Amino acid sequence: MPRLLSEQGPQGPKGDAGEAGPQGPAGESGASPMAYDGVFNTANSTSAFRVATGSYRVGDLLTDSYKMLAQVIGVQASSNAVSEYVSIALIASLHSNDVTWCMELDVEPGKTAADTVKVHGYFVKKGDLVISTDTSCLGEVAKTGVCYMEETMAYVKGLAHLGASDLSAYATREYVDAQIAAIASLEKMTF
Repeated sequence: MPRLLSEQGPQGPKGDAGEAGPQGPAGESGASPMAYDGVFNTANSTSAFRVATGSYRVGDLLTDSYKMLAQVIGVQASSNAVSEYVSIALIASLHSNDVTWCMELDVEPGKTAADTVKVHGYFVKKGDLVISTDTSCLGEVAKTGVCYMEETMAYVKGLAHLGASDLSAYATREYVDAQIAAIASLEKMTF
């Protein structure tokens, strides 16, 4: 019976693989953070600003002068040909442990505040140091909560009262001298 033109016959044997073709062009490397000369508006998790046309493209990673890391999520032309609007999403702070500030923190050294304190900063994290500008209390973030408009609600553990009116918060000269003498006496010992 004759075969129709649309029908296909059995597949023949596999041919030689041939020689390798020329090396293709190098692909783009992975995204590496680029410095943005300014400070991101961190009131929300996204922000936008105007830059020279062609400065950034979607997917670029940026860092600002406060070491905030963001990713470009949109680029929009502006009314002139020399600039465009760039939208970013904040990702994280590149700081290790930061020092930030708050108000109305009054907790004894070694104790954790019973209520949360409004700590200034969008990416406040456990271990960050906090200085209360009105009470001179120094603390450490023990646990973070809700973040809103550049403030993070946090439980803060007291470390010290800076500038305390009574000197009991500081080491006395006699105490320091005694500690130095104890260390110096270790030189004479053999282990």
